[in-house]
Amino acid sequence: MALGVSAAAMAGGTKTHRISDFDDFDEGEAEGVAIESGGRLRVGWVHQRSEVPDAAGVFTCYADAKGRVLGTQKDAAVYTVGVPKAGDEEGPAAVRLAALEGAAVTAITRLPSGDLLAAVLPGGRIHRIDAKGKVELFAELEVEAIWAMAIHKSRVLVATGPKGELYSLGLDGKGAKI
Repeated sequence: MALGVSAAAMAGGTKTHRISDFDDFDEGEAEGVAIESGGRLRVGWVHQRSEVPDAAGVFTCYADAKGRVLGTQKDAAVYTVGVPKAGDEEGPAAVRLAALEGAAVTAITRLPSGDLLAAVLPGGRIHRIDAKGKVELFAELEVEAIWAMAIHKSRVLVATGPKGELYSLGLDGKGAKI
């Protein structure tokens, strides 16, 4: 014998919000949401604090879907920080992945393979670091400093100083061109 139970399903109702300008968003909470000037909403950043043990300070950072990577000053180390979990007050702990020879890690990016590239100051050395922390020299440019790196169309773009030159390298670290 089957019994049929009927119940009314009630939704929360429809709400209408009138937005005339960007300031209207100030009335609500936008944590974890980025609001573009055109009104589009995108997933945004949520601030969390993670301790970096034994580091004098963080000089640079890099973030993507695989996690966060920090480059420190004074000891030129690279730390990984996992993806934060929703609702956690404290962020995940920073774990030292590799120590590099230099005064500071000035720029970090991730290769399509998942390996990291980290530039150190002084000079134009770029190191490749795998997921286990193995370090090898990726490239060395005849510059005083590397300030930024990015992957673009199968090339590594490297912003240098003090002349302000932009280098392009292959994903193997070879074929450097200004």
